[in-house]
Amino acid sequence: MSALTTYLMKPWGRDQEFEADKMGMMIIHWAGYDISKVPGFWARMTGGATGKSDFFSTHPADSKRLKEMQKLVSKIEDTDDFTRKPVLNI
Repeated sequence: MSALTTYLMKPWGRDQEFEADKMGMMIIHWAGYDISKVPGFWARMTGGATGKSDFFSTHPADSKRLKEMQKLVSKIEDTDDFTRKPVLNI
């Protein structure tokens, strides 16, 4: 199967990966853990391979995920009450 076929035929992709990252960070926060450590953990887990292109990938590049996680830390921590609005719209 070619990369183009894989990209066009897979029903799941980058948006779902970003959503999974967001949900994971929210769950970690709700459990009482410090989510400010998540981006650093992700950087160590990937071994610093943040320059890879995501053009033919169903997953976002690690650099994009890290940038999004860093934005999410303040969004999640600064939200007082998740129960009064839809969870995925933060």
